[in-house]
Amino acid sequence: MAASADGALLAVPAFHYPHSEPNQEVPWQAFVYLFDSATARGTVEESSAVAVVAGAPWGEGCEPCGDAAEQALVLGDVTRDGVDDLALSGTMYTQQEPYDAGMSWLVPGFGSGGEFDIDESDRLIEDTFPRMDSFGRSMEIADINGDGVGDLLVTEPRYSEEAEWGDRLYVFAGPITSIPFAEPHITIDGGGIDPSNDLYFGRELAIGDVTGDGYADVAASADDDEELYLFAGPVETGTHDDALAVIGADGQYIPESLDIAAAGDSTLTGHLVIGDGRAGDAGEGAVYVVPAPFAPRTELTLADATFLGEPGSHVGMTVGSLGDADGDGEIDVVARGYDDNARDSLWFLYSSGR
Repeated sequence: MAASADGALLAVPAFHYPHSEPNQEVPWQAFVYLFDSATARGTVEESSAVAVVAGAPWGEGCEPCGDAAEQALVLGDVTRDGVDDLALSGTMYTQQEPYDAGMSWLVPGFGSGGEFDIDESDRLIEDTFPRMDSFGRSMEIADINGDGVGDLLVTEPRYSEEAEWGDRLYVFAGPITSIPFAEPHITIDGGGIDPSNDLYFGRELAIGDVTGDGYADVAASADDDEELYLFAGPVETGTHDDALAVIGADGQYIPESLDIAAAGDSTLTGHLVIGDGRAGDAGEGAVYVVPAPFAPRTELTLADATFLGEPGSHVGMTVGSLGDADGDGEIDVVARGYDDNARDSLWFLYSSGR
């Protein structure tokens, strides 16, 4: 799901199968519905959506099918017309190998309402060959170059031997007017420029002013490096070596989810919220709340607060900042977990200091 910056709109993905049981031998479609939070009350039906975008049926190409857990959605104005646009991706949109070749689309004016279809004219980039790069694994919209216009950030976390690139974060600077096939204005290289150094850079992404200087900062994970990179805004082209700080977990596998509690957002200090649903010997999961300022090398042992789940709860698969929800002057967070029976749980975690 994705919400607009003011919380007024909520985009929700859905996958429609022609039968009660999924069967990829017959066509099925992916949709994104847009709801107005002011009127969405109680049980909300698809018919109450103010806008809907439909992908092509499975098997007809150019569909944002993807893995439901990996499809990225983001709302924001990147065309500078005052209306929220929708960016979405499918990281497994092909039906032939490589299955995790990714593609992203931009639907301008989605926030104005109506019915939209996705086709090749909506592609963010030109895909001239199959590649295994998971392009579009994470996406965000924020003004990271400081010009007052929303920019679209798209990650490509896997190295592609066909393309001879990967492990990158692309910034398509707004206003974006050249759809289809926009050109990225900023590229941050994660370092995986050969298959032996594939860091899976950018699998998770978070944007916000964590340093308190008025510019949006960028946090990106590098799974195989077991580290998190923080880039101070305004962000320019570079590599992971240009990061303001590297947050490590002393050999732990992190992170699976990220969020930024912006400085001044119900707090005096910005914080990184980091979730690791696989932490703990018994699958407890963990959520770390790490405050600014950050040293060039920061370990999770310096977290303001560390939340551990119950055995088997895998807390931290998804995290989000709630600001100071209970008014005690500390950051509060919400986190998703799941048990061994694949049942999800939602945890509201209230800080009380270190």
